[in-house]
Amino acid sequence: MNDLLLTGLLNYGSAVLGGTLFLAALGLPLPATMLLLAAGAFSQQGIVDMQTGGFAAMTGAIAGDGCSYLLGRYGLAHLASLPGLVAVHATLAPHSRASRIFFRWAGWSVLLTRFAFTPLSLPVN
Repeated sequence: MNDLLLTGLLNYGSAVLGGTLFLAALGLPLPATMLLLAAGAFSQQGIVDMQTGGFAAMTGAIAGDGCSYLLGRYGLAHLASLPGLVAVHATLAPHSRASRIFFRWAGWSVLLTRFAFTPLSLPVN
């Protein structure tokens, strides 16, 4: 996977960087950090444009975080409203308890999962 993404970054540039960061923000297990480091090295060598790469990286990460939020915010509620999905209704009680705990510690949990405990950033954020 790393070789494929690095080759894509060399051939297609910032589009691969932005797309990979978008998909990684949605939760796909992609080596986004490695690709960012490689893009920085390639921009130093003049292979990837720094401004275009930075814009693509920010756009992909922000759009992916936004879509991830929307899926979590409206996706579960939509699934719960569908008739015949008893399993989804059973998961709402733990979800509401977790929501209460999260709202109590929201600021700290976002800060810590974004910078210290990054594997937990997707479900928290």
